[in-house]
Amino acid sequence: MKQFIKALAIKLLLLVVLSCSAQDNKFPEGVFGVWGHGPGISKPILGELPFIRGWNFTFAWKDLEPEKGKFNWSLFDKQVNFAAENNLYIGFMIWVGQNSPEWIYTTDGVPKVEVNDKVHNFPYFPYYFSDAYKAGYHHLLASVFEHIKTLPARTRNKMLFWMSAEGSTGDEGPYKGTLKNSSYNISMKDWFEFKKGVWSYMYEEGKKLTPQLNILINQANNGMYLDWLLENTPTCWFKAGSLAHTYSFNRENDYYNRLKRVVRPDNNGYANRFRSESEEVQLMGWFKQSPQQNTFNIMASSLAIGLDMINVRKNAVRSAEGDYPFLFFNRYAGQRNPAEATGAFCVLRDVLDVTDVKRFPESEYGPIIAAQSAAPEKGVRLLKDVNPVRIQNILKKFQASGAQSGPSPELEARLYSNDSILPAKLRKDNVRPDLQDKYNNDMGIGLLPDNYNRFLVQYNPNGTSKGRWRVGPKDQPYGRYARSFDHKAGMNEMWFKLDDNFYADNSAAHKIKFTVAYFDKGNGSWSLNYATAKGKTEKYKITCKNSGRWVVKDIVLDDAVTSKKLEHGTDFSLKYLSGDDTIFSLVELTRL
Repeated sequence: MKQFIKALAIKLLLLVVLSCSAQDNKFPEGVFGVWGHGPGISKPILGELPFIRGWNFTFAWKDLEPEKGKFNWSLFDKQVNFAAENNLYIGFMIWVGQNSPEWIYTTDGVPKVEVNDKVHNFPYFPYYFSDAYKAGYHHLLASVFEHIKTLPARTRNKMLFWMSAEGSTGDEGPYKGTLKNSSYNISMKDWFEFKKGVWSYMYEEGKKLTPQLNILINQANNGMYLDWLLENTPTCWFKAGSLAHTYSFNRENDYYNRLKRVVRPDNNGYANRFRSESEEVQLMGWFKQSPQQNTFNIMASSLAIGLDMINVRKNAVRSAEGDYPFLFFNRYAGQRNPAEATGAFCVLRDVLDVTDVKRFPESEYGPIIAAQSAAPEKGVRLLKDVNPVRIQNILKKFQASGAQSGPSPELEARLYSNDSILPAKLRKDNVRPDLQDKYNNDMGIGLLPDNYNRFLVQYNPNGTSKGRWRVGPKDQPYGRYARSFDHKAGMNEMWFKLDDNFYADNSAAHKIKFTVAYFDKGNGSWSLNYATAKGKTEKYKITCKNSGRWVVKDIVLDDAVTSKKLEHGTDFSLKYLSGDDTIFSLVELTRL
């Protein structure tokens, strides 16, 4: 009997340990969402960013170690402790490259690599493959890890990640601009080998800390480092650069499919989180045409693709002309497991992917590449690579609903600034996603099909609703994309399906809040329908009052059954009743 009791006690103890371990692998509510970004934080800045959940700091090596071997931790400590005292989570980068201390050149003899950099005006960088540089850099990394151990427990418990910045910043390459002396050129292959050593060291050291410090790495916008990182640093975090800069960008679907390998419902703990920075897009002329709508779609796009943290500067908030897009991101950020999610959303959207030959057959709309054109070596990357006749044929079908190709969709002169606040240099670029005019251009290549959603999907969007573009006033976040009924074409009802795993028992009655954003124009009437134990039920009917504004309606359902009992195996529907075709921008569901 004693042995039985002893064995039972051991089992119970093991269960407690495992339970604690499982809980420790879950983040508390409020970790992911909108974070601040930049070198410093203060009470006035917090007042301008009341919704932020953390701060991503940038420190310069030259400030941390102004003299060789003599570290000054005062600024580092002041900033991270201030964040913790104000209940903010903490991430940081330590910039090297052009932010390296002068003593590495004057005392250690690291060669200066001079560059022609007309964008950032950086005069030189260190030669990263110098033995002296490698020694100094690795001493810096080791010293930071040791110093973190000395921080107050409150600060350590709020410190989530350290983003590796191996070169000019956290970007992919070692230098900015062009080299004056080509002998210091570093091939991408050799640079990758250098970074592998840095990443492996930081990853292992981060795991040794208590609590663990996650190492965040730039996997590159084309994902060229992702496979190696997942194999060799399986729980590291990632930068997803393109997401916070724009929406509906070329190759958006490739980006989504790459991140989908990592953003899984069972991957809800510490492993593989994503962050991105939204800072330069606010300078774009196209963004300024409708800041509310553009910011909202950046947030919706980022959530749909899998971003956990979006970093903003205070100028981004002013540019957005309102907090709602950021609050929307906070509502859903970091929620990967539908069973644990607080809600679900579907941002209604139609996009015209000129490479989608299923929707736009080449026999009807024309070949993707004109017969007289030579196919680009790397395939179709930009709209300028596409047969213009095909573009115009697609556009003709949707122009009456507001679709357009934009004046210059992929090439825009812009004011570029290194600190993203004051304009500095005029530059042209046709690759960066934030240079693609996404407010005026509805066409693209490799776009994520139809709506932006999380756990709530529309049945056959293009077969049951009509795409609309730039609907309503610009002082509201809705309407950049939208969908409407088209009762003359038989599109009288839009159906929505909740993720099968959102509720453990889909046959039980659940209390939820269903939110609909609709454009109040004309005299259209529509209703919300849902399933109960008795079958399809009409809950709410509305007739538009022609105010010309977007209206957000919250409808509480006390007895919703999500067992896919409506038509087409769905759970909810918006149904046309009479009059004009009502336009919708967003549907949401919240647990109650």
